[in-house]
Amino acid sequence: MTVGDVCTRSVVTATPDETIADAARRMRDHHVGTVVVVDGEKRDRPTGILTDRDIVVSAVAQSPDKVGSLLVGDVMTRDVITTRPATTLRSALSTMHSRGIRRLPVVSGDGRLEGLIAFDDILEVTSWLPGVFLPKVPARVANRPRGATARTRPYGIPGTAEGGELVGVNRAPTHSLG
Repeated sequence: MTVGDVCTRSVVTATPDETIADAARRMRDHHVGTVVVVDGEKRDRPTGILTDRDIVVSAVAQSPDKVGSLLVGDVMTRDVITTRPATTLRSALSTMHSRGIRRLPVVSGDGRLEGLIAFDDILEVTSWLPGVFLPKVPARVANRPRGATARTRPYGIPGTAEGGELVGVNRAPTHSLG
């Protein structure tokens, strides 16, 4: 599966010269937590990204008296990391993980905004596909006796062993450390 197969094509955008209040209202109206900031001319090339968290942490918490006059360009993340529609979901997830981000604007070969892919989008389409991202559980782990220390899979996501038993789930310890 690729980013282009999963991404949201209808992206809510903002420009750097509009107020964060306007951008926040747009987020509310569209039920999103992120707007992609685009250039002022054609509004088709990402120049930044603004999240609801950016507004709260960078604007409201630090300058509550100036919130009405702050612009998107004052608060947005400028170093926007993008991806292409042909990128694999595994690669997009790896980029998100290594950069500590949850969303990537999707751009065409010439840099035009085509969509937005979020961590939650990837999780939604892959959570029911066993083995897509998670390695096969080794038999020595899958067949260990109950009460043995459970090992978690990447990101703590449980998986299923061949016999259908859930593995990788953090269980309460069955012994004391005394």
